[in-house]
Amino acid sequence: MSNEILNKVIKIINKPMFNIGRSADLLWIHFGRCIVIKNQKGSEVEKGDYAIHVQCPWRFIQYDKLILGSKDVFIPREGVSESEFDWNIFGMSIFDEKVKTIKEQIAPVIVKDVTISEDGTLVIRYEKGLVFEAFPDSSITIEHWRFINNKTKEHTVVYE
Repeated sequence: MSNEILNKVIKIINKPMFNIGRSADLLWIHFGRCIVIKNQKGSEVEKGDYAIHVQCPWRFIQYDKLILGSKDVFIPREGVSESEFDWNIFGMSIFDEKVKTIKEQIAPVIVKDVTISEDGTLVIRYEKGLVFEAFPDSSITIEHWRFINNKTKEHTVVYE
């Protein structure tokens, strides 16, 4: 992966990851300070100075234990039957339940290191034994993840 991309993403080192969530099955992670910006609809929303949007498989590991993964979006949380489960409705998936725990017990957490491999695999190491990994899984050129500088509105897209 180019040094140009890494040089942009390393801006999150020593910054806090303070929010995490999803839009459908796209994972978003916010870093830095919480800022208010206008979204595409013109509404004011809270975002981080920087964000990463992930559309390939990903996972969070803490102390060598998988605590959250991309497939969790498609698994009903406890108390939701398969027949009533709709992963597109926020609050119904195990992802939604586990993200709440991460926000309460782990975040904010400081980024300690970032690496990007030649194939686009992104690894973010945080304090508190937390590691995030996003790994492209397509042999065709599609978007896997993007780094967003919300202060400048610049988007850097990582393709295979």
